[in-house]
Amino acid sequence: MFNTLFNHTGFAVNIISILLSVAQVIAGIISIDMPRVFEIFNYLSPTKYAVAALARFSLDGVAFTCDELQRLPDGRCIIETGEQVLDLYDLNVDGVKNLIALAGTVVVYRLVAWILLRLVRTRWKSLVESRRK
Repeated sequence: MFNTLFNHTGFAVNIISILLSVAQVIAGIISIDMPRVFEIFNYLSPTKYAVAALARFSLDGVAFTCDELQRLPDGRCIIETGEQVLDLYDLNVDGVKNLIALAGTVVVYRLVAWILLRLVRTRWKSLVESRRK
């Protein structure tokens, strides 16, 4: 999509690299509390749904232990289960729904890229034909 928008491949790669880096940071693990603009952008990002789905599938039913020095005064560990980690990062959601949302966003992005390519190619062909006349 970005190679269609920009003539310089290096510039297109830099732009997509920046967008992917931001998407990784706001996906839900590194940054938990974000400004509203980033939260909205996050709902458009397939990375958000991939992280949420993988976190759910990988942490469901996991138990954690800790040393004596790490225990709370009542003797419990700060984090004892994978569900507590999911709650901490606000990722305790249905993994299947996130996989469906991931597939949906991928299809939508592919469709937008195809439409953009068709628009640019059609416009380019019409410009070439008009110059020939």
